Amino acid sequence: MNNQNSQKNQLPINESVMQAVRSGMIKMRPKWQFILRAVLAVIGSIVLGLFALYFASLIVFTLQRNGAWFIPAFGFHGMFVFLFSLPWLLILLTALFLVVLEILVRRYSFAYRRPLLYSALAIVLVVLIGGFAVAKTPIHNNLSNYEKYNGRLCCAGMYRELDRPRFNDIHVGKILGFTQEGFTIRNRAGETLLTVLAKRTKMPYGADFSVDDVVVVFGPRHGDTVEALGIRRIDDMGPFPAGPSRQPPALLPKTGR
Repeated sequence: MNNQNSQKNQLPINESVMQAVRSGMIKMRPKWQFILRAVLAVIGSIVLGLFALYFASLIVFTLQRNGAWFIPAFGFHGMFVFLFSLPWLLILLTALFLVVLEILVRRYSFAYRRPLLYSALAIVLVVLIGGFAVAKTPIHNNLSNYEKYNGRLCCAGMYRELDRPRFNDIHVGKILGFTQEGFTIRNRAGETLLTVLAKRTKMPYGADFSVDDVVVVFGPRHGDTVEALGIRRIDDMGPFPAGPSRQPPALLPKTGR
């Protein structure tokens, strides 16, 4: 009885829908249009995801390349400089791509059946983990070198800013040799800087430095001299201009790597 009543109740609705279709009030769309929209949505999601992944990895690579990534190890002052050294334009672009990507992903049943927070967190985590992974590959370093020597990339000018930290307190260079005051480094601009050590110089990861080590020196620069507030060895994030090295007897304490 209940089934018969439900069928009777549905008949007027079905008939009214068919009448609306016949009268032209409702237009039937071919199946291929829905398939095309689904395909375009998938392609758009993939493209947006790739852009978000690219910019997220570029943020990590930029911070590592100019040395800002390693500055928080030197205390509150280092954290302050790190926050103001963040490439906020790249961060905003990445956030924009993530928002649009979330809007597209919500169209699919596996996403809209779950809370918005879950899908948003999943996308952010995937992009962050992927960004760190891509930053470890040589892709950005190769693009930077290509633009530096050819200058024909569509993003001309973007990679040229990588070696220019926003603050004059961050100096990345390769150790040329040691002096009575500390050691000298050559940065990617080809400048030779004297790094002066003091009792307050922080070396949280040891002071067993050697010639040709790449280090980030944190401290104010006065001419060609840097008053080191903190020093740490880092992985080489790119080529440095060639130049003569000198190695007088090391005066730094051997605390181990």
